[in-house]
Amino acid sequence: MQVKLQISAGHWEAEFTPAGGNGPDSAASAGCRVAGTAPLLTAERKEELLAELRECPLELYKLLQGQDSPLLAAHGLPPVKAETCSCGDAACRHATAVEQTLASEPLQRLELAGLPREELLRGVFAAWPQEPEGASSAAAMAGAGTRSISSRGGAAINEWIAGAAAEGTLHRPGPGFHSFEVKLPQELEAGGGGPDAAKLLPGLPRAVQALELIREKAAARAREAYLSKNSE
Repeated sequence: MQVKLQISAGHWEAEFTPAGGNGPDSAASAGCRVAGTAPLLTAERKEELLAELRECPLELYKLLQGQDSPLLAAHGLPPVKAETCSCGDAACRHATAVEQTLASEPLQRLELAGLPREELLRGVFAAWPQEPEGASSAAAMAGAGTRSISSRGGAAINEWIAGAAAEGTLHRPGPGFHSFEVKLPQELEAGGGGPDAAKLLPGLPRAVQALELIREKAAARAREAYLSKNSE
């Protein structure tokens, strides 16, 4: 049989028609209609659900993949029940089939409750780029070499990265980078040694020579930087 399902806010209707017209169910199924209603989410319930999904992207992902989420039941989304069927059978298999179909389609259930897919996505994604309360001002962030951006990201993230890269501020340290100080003792213990490179890198007989080369290069750069700074 073929099923044509129509859904609108608060109401659904399914029409069953025989696939070929010659099967044993053809006469009983021709023109058979099943219908039902569903309670709408209140404005408060809808906003609570959207707020939960903004904080739980994984639950939104599950819904978009056709998986159910406990958030739906938690916010008052009841299971779908058929109310009438034109077949007149007390144990209507058409109603059962539609109920099972809608139970496995959370986005359709949300549409029945007055929250279609477009409104769902808009209600979640539109809030992500907004600046959260208490966030640092744009001026303070600019002073640290960065730009103001929401902690959750948003549609403008690519533009922010491209702009920061063009200005050379992408890798500039942020606030607090220079707010601490490390004090070394006047005299360091000699002969303490470091980790055994041969043990850290087994199977590489020249690991010790490579480590010494790295130390020499780092020490040379440190000396150059120190002399350059103190000669200014």
